[in-house]
Amino acid sequence: MREIFRKKLGNMAGFLLAAAVILLIVAALAILGGAVMRVFGFEYSSVWSVILFFIIATILSLPVSIFAEALPKVLLKNFGMPRHTAAALYIVLDTLATAAGLFAVDFFMDSVTASARAVIAVSLMFAVWGVGDILGDDKES
Repeated sequence: MREIFRKKLGNMAGFLLAAAVILLIVAALAILGGAVMRVFGFEYSSVWSVILFFIIATILSLPVSIFAEALPKVLLKNFGMPRHTAAALYIVLDTLATAAGLFAVDFFMDSVTASARAVIAVSLMFAVWGVGDILGDDKES
């Protein structure tokens, strides 16, 4: 019985540690995104508002972002799409997915106010940052 308890406790501790690391990474990205957006007119009431803004927007835009990443990869690997075209398609789709999530959260969240320029700027920044995931898998093209 004691061994089962230790195993469960170890699993729970590992899960909590992984969750804490993920939350710290998301918080750091949210603060970075908030700093970029602030240059373009983003206003917020607290740092927690910025973190919550990005967490909710990420959750909302996740299904479309998965599609935005998968489509260019499929077209690149299976249909011979040129690498630069796949990268451009990814940047456009991911920017739109992220922007849609940010606009939706901005609409419902009173503690933040994001201008269209701020949303597009940070969405484009995150898309360009992630383009290596599309091109990194296919070294032959």
